[in-house]
Amino acid sequence: MDVTFGMTHVQREITVDVDKPHNEITALVDKALADGAPIKLEDNRGRTLVIPAERLAYAIIGTGEQRRVGFSL
Repeated sequence: MDVTFGMTHVQREITVDVDKPHNEITALVDKALADGAPIKLEDNRGRTLVIPAERLAYAIIGTGEQRRVGFSL
């Protein structure tokens, strides 16, 4: 699933591909906004992303569905 983060004072978005369920990522973002704790995510390549809660502008959390390829009726 793709997760995109926008940060204040940064022009580019940060997009990571993770294997966590939608509700777990939503809980991480909610906790960061409530407590001010940083968001820590590990992507599919094993890299760790840490985003300070005070710099978080928005988060776009994907659906986790597979993309369809080809033609459908």
